[in-house]
Amino acid sequence: MPGGIEEPYTVAALPKPLDSENGRIQPAAVYSLNGSRKRKRHEIAVGIDGESVNIYNVQTQSTVSSYALPPQSYLAAPPCSIYCKRAKPLQSQRHTYLACQSRPKDSRSKLVAFTEDIGRPQNEDHEPRAPLKRERKLRDGKVVSLDVVPTADSKEESAPVLSWTPSP
Repeated sequence: MPGGIEEPYTVAALPKPLDSENGRIQPAAVYSLNGSRKRKRHEIAVGIDGESVNIYNVQTQSTVSSYALPPQSYLAAPPCSIYCKRAKPLQSQRHTYLACQSRPKDSRSKLVAFTEDIGRPQNEDHEPRAPLKRERKLRDGKVVSLDVVPTADSKEESAPVLSWTPSP
């Protein structure tokens, strides 16, 4: 039957969460932003409580990026990762957002953002940089989901807005 669904295959063997009782594995799609357009990429982001957030390319079956998490951290929601193309000579960037908690049923979350440059630097003298990590405590409420909304400023460059959904 042409155009049917392919047979399932393993993209990667995932590590188990450190907390076998409360730990979870949470997958999410990865999107690219170009101006005000948001498109799904051939990548998935997988968050593993107390372990890491890994981004896999489904087509090549390879790990694209990985961010370590502290052993006592739990993800409140699936990770949100976007790939942003930028005008030359700037490098493209990957932004990955997490809502973390210190306990499985914690009502307080913190937002963790990783930003990394993708591709070759325009100047060969520069070494590749480690991802930039930023954290911000959220005042109250448990986060249920994270998403990025594309917007375009007057210069037609991507200016994504992060949104999160608190639980009622």
